Amino acid sequence: MADSLVSVDRALRLLLLFHEPQQGLRVNEIAQLLNVHKSTASRLCAKLASMNFLERDDDDIYRLGVSLARLGTQVSITRSLIVASGRVLGALANNTGETVNISQLDGDRPLTLAQREGEYAANEENWIGKRDQAHASATGKVFFAFNRDAELPRSYPRLASRTLTSSKLFEAELATVRGRRYATSVSELREHLNAVAVPIFDTSNNCVGALDVSGSDARLDARRLVFLGTGPLLAGARVIERELAQRMRDAVPDPIERTSPVGLEHLALR
Repeated sequence: MADSLVSVDRALRLLLLFHEPQQGLRVNEIAQLLNVHKSTASRLCAKLASMNFLERDDDDIYRLGVSLARLGTQVSITRSLIVASGRVLGALANNTGETVNISQLDGDRPLTLAQREGEYAANEENWIGKRDQAHASATGKVFFAFNRDAELPRSYPRLASRTLTSSKLFEAELATVRGRRYATSVSELREHLNAVAVPIFDTSNNCVGALDVSGSDARLDARRLVFLGTGPLLAGARVIERELAQRMRDAVPDPIERTSPVGLEHLALR
């Protein structure tokens, strides 16, 4: 265990040696800067390069690789989604009385990043940090319908009375979701728990987030789900998309605090 931690420490310190995106270092320079033997530095570089955290050119010079760029982009998107959705989540929770969440795809499941509770949701579950089964959740259906990198689930366990339990049923549902631009879950993830979700797109038209409302089937019946999916949730998603594009374009901290509340009036429907 101790040896593993030493290797992790060295690998992280190695990556931190690069202060500029296009800075290049040779193995002997890395060994000297880390105060390790050249063979140790060579093994570290080779391992990091095999995972695309480093790349090596024809002159045996190492530079930062694309995996770090992907991680950086993902961290930026995650933070941007949380910040950009803050006012929208609050407005929807206040005006629907239900639980409202913002999620992103984490591997093959949706991960809840932030949540607001309305008046009816005081004693309901906190979903933050939890990963839902994609085939049984409205958010999962949104990601598998609209995210270009999502791969279909390998299994479809029954979680409630109306869970979709086969790839054939799930793919048919995704076709419906693509056609109407929102997804529902009706006693599929939990008994008597209903939800509706809409996609949040980035500037390349890829789904990077999902905005959803969930609550008891006694309140969120079929008619209510359609209303939310085609009205307030859709309006909220458009507001978040504009905020997200602004953050990604300008890379300034928390612009949500200084932007005008354009679009929020469309969320004030119950």
